[in-house]
Parts: sequence; C-alpha cells; structure tokens
Amino acid sequence: MALATRELTVAYGDYTISTPNNRELTNIIINTKRFEEATVELTWDISSASEAAFATEIETTEEAFRKPFQDVIIKQGSATLYSFKQEDNTGLDANPEITKREDNATGRSRRYTATITIGLPADTGAELEVGLREHDVEISYDPARIRTITISGVFTAISSNNARQQYEAQLNSLESSVFASLGIGAAQREVIGEPEADHSYNLKTLTFRRVWRELIFPQAGGGNSIVNQRLQINRLKEAPGDAPGVKRLATLTVEYDCEVDSEVTTNLRSLYDNTIRSFIVQRAKAFLGGGTVAIISDEPRIDPDVNHIHTSMVLMGTTGGNTLKWIIEIEDEFQPGYVLVPAWTGDRMSKYKYQGPAVRRRTITDTKTVLGFQFHAAKEYGAVGSSNAAIDILMVEPPGGLSFVHTSSRPKFVHKDMGLKGASTLKVTDIVQTDVYEYYKEIAGTTPSNRGGSGNDHTQVMPL
Repeated sequence: MALATRELTVAYGDYTISTPNNRELTNIIINTKRFEEATVELTWDISSASEAAFATEIETTEEAFRKPFQDVIIKQGSATLYSFKQEDNTGLDANPEITKREDNATGRSRRYTATITIGLPADTGAELEVGLREHDVEISYDPARIRTITISGVFTAISSNNARQQYEAQLNSLESSVFASLGIGAAQREVIGEPEADHSYNLKTLTFRRVWRELIFPQAGGGNSIVNQRLQINRLKEAPGDAPGVKRLATLTVEYDCEVDSEVTTNLRSLYDNTIRSFIVQRAKAFLGGGTVAIISDEPRIDPDVNHIHTSMVLMGTTGGNTLKWIIEIEDEFQPGYVLVPAWTGDRMSKYKYQGPAVRRRTITDTKTVLGFQFHAAKEYGAVGSSNAAIDILMVEPPGGLSFVHTSSRPKFVHKDMGLKGASTLKVTDIVQTDVYEYYKEIAGTTPSNRGGSGNDHTQVMPL
C-alpha cells in the first residue's frame, strides 16, 4: 500500500510515525489539555513489503505503546509543535493505550489508534505554590475548641526538581499561606504527624498529608524539637489544723509527656536536664501563683527507640507565708503527793500511805516549721521565755489561788534542705520549743515571787 508523505510526525519514545518508517498518519490527531493532564489521540497505518517484515512491524508498534513514561514529540517538519518530555518535566508519567482498527486492515497493512495520557506540571502560575497541583485544608475542633488542621494535596515535578524536591521547597510557603488565612501564628501551631508523603516511583508526582495542632499553651523550648507536648499539674493544699497565720506548703504532682523531633536532636537526656525540667518548674510556679518550689521527686522515662520523653514529678511550693507549720501542745500533769512505803505483813501488797508534796505542772510544746535557716542565740536560764502564744495561754488565773513559775525551756532547731540536689530546693527549719511551768502555793512568811508570772523566782525561806 502506497503511503502519503506528510510533514506531520509523532514520536512516542523511540517509535516515530512518519512516511520514511512506513507509518502514515491519517489526519486524526486530537490534543486535549487541562490543568492536570493532556491527552493525545492519533490514528496511523503501518505496512510492509513482506509478511515477515509486517509481523515484525506489528510487534514493534504494539510493544512501543505498552511502555509508559516515554516522551511525546509532535513536529510539523522541523518545527516542534508539542513536546512532553520526562527529563525536563514538561510531561509526566505518560500512559499509552493502543487499539488495532480491524475495519481498515489489509493483507500487509493495519490501522492503529493510540491514546496517550500525559500528566502536566503545575506551572501555570494560577496555583497557590509552584508545582502544587491541588490541596485541601480540613479543620476539626475538639471539645475545648482547639483546632486540628490537616493539609493535604499533590505536588508535581517541575523544571529540574522532582516532585519530592518541589514539595520540600514549597511546603513551608504553602502552610504559611494556609495558617495566615486562619489567623494562627507560627508560635501557636506545631506539626504532630505526616502520615502520608507518597511519590510515584519515578518521582513525578507526590501526594501528601500533614496534621497540625493549634497551641493554646506555651511549649518547652529545645529549638522546636518538642512535639505534641502534654502537661498535667495537680495541686494539693492541706490544712490538717494549725495555729493561726500558717501557710502550709502546697503539693504539686506533674505528669509530662512529649515526642522529640529526631531530625533536631536525639540527645534526650540533655534536652530533659537542660530544658524540660526547668520548664516544668516554671509552669508549676505559675500554676501555684508565685512563690518558691522544691522538686521532691523526679522520675523521667526516656525511650530512645521512638525519641519519646515522659516524667512524673512531685514539687512542694510556698503559698504566701514564712510559717509552714505550727502546732501547740499543752500537757498538764498532777501528782497528788501520796508516798507509799512497803511493809511486810504477810501480804506483799501492804504499804503505809503518807502524805508527801503534790506536784502540778504544765508542759507546752511549740512546734513550728519556717522558711529559711534559723537558730536563736543561746540565752541564760533566767532570761529564757516561752513563745507569745504559750504565754497567752498561761496568762489566766491559776486554779485555787496558786502561783506558777517557769522552770525550764528547751529549744531545738533542725535545718532541712527540701528537694533534689542540683534542682529547685527549699531551706526550712523545724523549731521545737518545750517550756515547763510548775504551780505552787506561797508559804506564809516568805518573800513572794511574781505571782502569776514567769520571771525569776528565788523563794526566800524565813527561819523558824
């Protein structure tokens, strides 16, 4: 069959439809374009002088259009009308389909129709970012109205960049544009997952999905290495019963959990010791409303396989006063003065009962815990006095017209450094002062002491 000579030629990979190759286009070429892809449809005839050559041509033709991802070049003479090439990313992932047209077949000629679908780069300038074929933004709210933002889409190869290179080059700009429209600043968001970033095997397209969380609470530092932080602080204030004016220490229990971006750091111990611990202390103080805190226990758990940190911490903090604990105990002792003298009468329980001196004492124990290290200067016995609270309790009329005298005072100071060494600590002092007062009745004719007081009491016994 004689073939007409045409200036128009089509090449798909190494297969060229032209008269010199015994392949004739039959004037049916349809070129359809849209943003994502182009479609080329063409019809041509093949012929050969011998049956063997014809069989070889059939095999060559059909095998040529089984190969995907080939270049498509359409020329008018020496001028190129269309060029869809894989190497410069003007055509992406070409996918052909060939059909034999039986109605025009002869003994050594055959008509074929081929449809080639070619992906196009996102380079029109109409897209939000160069190379971005499509994208979608999904926003969900949890019960606290905190937003989770999922950004997904498709990037294409363009120019000298493959799809992944273009994705990495343009992603930040895309996400910045999205968050600007949502009014979420850089410090109010963090990426918590990238469950999808799948490219085609020849890197011409990439489908991605990234998940962000809105931040309403400050994150620990660490150069943006901390991801998906969870911080829980529980506060316990106890008031088991104290003297007036006491501000007991509050107990704070903390649970902290986070992932760490492995591309930023894998040195989890350093991150915890130098950044996270101080952050927890800072937030605990803020939750307490100021004051000083001490770390009582710290239990970090490091999981290097998944770059994860968890810790449980207990802190104690001041709540506005220097007196942390204050209990006053009053103990009265009365001995009626009976003296029992044993005597042998055949009964082992036999005793003579004599009247001896009666004893009546009051012991006051004043226990305090105060901030700071305190230690009173030593005093002479005669100058030792009880606490004001103790004196107030004693400044009542003694029973039965008795007088009382302050017979002893024993102050004790115990210094404590509360908290872990090398971390936040509290310096406190336990002060225990024990004062003993004894009641008595003045003997007639003696020099009276300070009745009802606690000063020096040197009784003078008059001679008979």
